Amino acid sequence: MRGVRSAEVTAKISRHLERFGAWITGGLGHDRLSAVTAREVTAWRDHLATVGNRGRDDTPAPMAPATVNNHLAHLVPLQNSSHEA
Repeated sequence: MRGVRSAEVTAKISRHLERFGAWITGGLGHDRLSAVTAREVTAWRDHLATVGNRGRDDTPAPMAPATVNNHLAHLVPLQNSSHEA
């Protein structure tokens, strides 16, 4: 991922992956990507779509569909590499 994207895009991807890691760790109790299933990725998508953002009053708020898709797109290379190992 590094070297082919701007620093801004790389930082955004890192933020998205950190959010996913924190969500997986909190929900599953581990952060092993190889143990993550399609069901967990679907649950992550649903989480983002319903309460993945923060509203102005700091309460959970839904993310826009394009933002959810952006988060999911950053998982694809990780999922592919975990299946190659």
